Parts: sequence; C-alpha cells; structure tokens
Amino acid sequence: MRIGKKFRHAARFVRYEPAPVPFKVRMRLHRLAERLRRKSKQKGRKRGVLTNATVTTYWHMLFTLTDNATGACAPAIDYIVQVTGFAKQTVIDALKDLERVGLLRIMRRLVRRVVGPAGSRRETTVQDTNAYAFGEPHAYAHLLPAPELKSRAQRLVGNLLDGLSMSNARTESSDHGDPCTSVKRKESGAPASPSRTVFEPCRAPAMPSRMASSEESGDRWAKHRASARSKLEASLERLAAGVRRHEESGLQGEPLRP
Repeated sequence: MRIGKKFRHAARFVRYEPAPVPFKVRMRLHRLAERLRRKSKQKGRKRGVLTNATVTTYWHMLFTLTDNATGACAPAIDYIVQVTGFAKQTVIDALKDLERVGLLRIMRRLVRRVVGPAGSRRETTVQDTNAYAFGEPHAYAHLLPAPELKSRAQRLVGNLLDGLSMSNARTESSDHGDPCTSVKRKESGAPASPSRTVFEPCRAPAMPSRMASSEESGDRWAKHRASARSKLEASLERLAAGVRRHEESGLQGEPLRP
C-alpha cells in the first residue's frame, strides 16, 4: 500500500465489481494459456510468449487466489510470491506477460482511506492492491515476439561493470570525513564548514625524493584503473560476442563446440 502522491503508473480510482467465474470457464482459460505457451515456442528457442512459470502463476490466480463465491481476485504481490514459490521478479514478469496476451487484466486501484496513529488520523489517497480480471487471449497472441532474455555473458558483463562503477565511486568518496580535508581548507584560506572542527595540520616527516607525492600517485592509480577498466570492457565484449555467435549457431541446428 502506497501513501502520498507517488503512485504506480496508470493507478486511478476504479469501481471493482467482480462476478463469479464458473469452474469450467477457468479450466478453459488455463487450457488456452497452456496451448498458447506450446504454440508460441519455436524450435530451438528457450521460451515462447509464455513460460512455465507464467502458466503456473496463472493457474494459482484462477484457482487458488480467486474467491469462488464472489469471483474477487485482488492479492498482493508478496502473497502471490508466497503461494507460487517463485521469486518476486518472476511473478511480476509473469503478470506482465499475461496482461500482454490478454489472459489477465490488471487494475491499479486508488482508494480513500483513513490512516495515521490515534489522535492524528486523516483521510488520504492510498494505492490498494491490484485487482485482476480474466479473459481470453488475443486472436494473434501466438505471433507476438517473445521477450528477449539476457544471456549469461551479458549478465556477467553487467555485474562486473556495476562492480567497477561502485568501486570507483567508493574510491572517489574515500576522502569524505577525513580531517586532512579541513586542514587543506585552512591552509589554502578557504572557509571551513561551520559544522566541522578545523584541525591543526600535523607535521609529517619529509618524503624521500625518490617517492612520488600522494597526488601524483593518486593520478597514476586513476590512470591504471581507467586503462584496466577499458581493457576489461573490451575483453568482456569479445566474450559476449563469441557467446552470441555460439547461441545463433545452436539455434540454426549446428552443434556447439567448446
């Protein structure tokens, strides 16, 4: 439940009036979903328009999470994850695929509700759990392109680049909170922050002439990091290109060679 002005996309005030769905109709919708999964999966592909997890999620939405008496189906995402046993992102992707082919209609609801502790309660707009309605798939749903899945090499490249960016950010922000920064401000004549205590510069021993200063060494290490990052990116791109070529050759029926 979200409170305030930041709501999900397309959330609005809707009147949700569910109707009971007969058991035979729900069985027919599940068979249509399974038929669509098999018909849309091409030879050599990992998946079609729907996956096994999507069809399983749809089965739980039809029979486990729907009230037989009223036909209401408005579970939270966390409860769907608990019932199905899948990861949260898998459930979210499954709901998106079902909405895309027309098997599921998602209504993002806004409601007026009284919130707050006792003594300061107020009425505000909150986002309630999504409401779901069932329907038959589109006539040409099997012709929709299957979502592209990232290969293992692409995921590896993304994770390594994220790690490098995080390490660079930590290196750049390592001098925050260091007393020497306030010392440099005092020596240079720059006004010090009023919230920080200005420390007197300490007398460090003289640095030997054969050793570079801290600034020069920092610049040198920054250049080394930049060159290493560029070399790693190039090698990872070559690795990803090779994996893509092998995957394309496998899709054409040729055997993969190590």
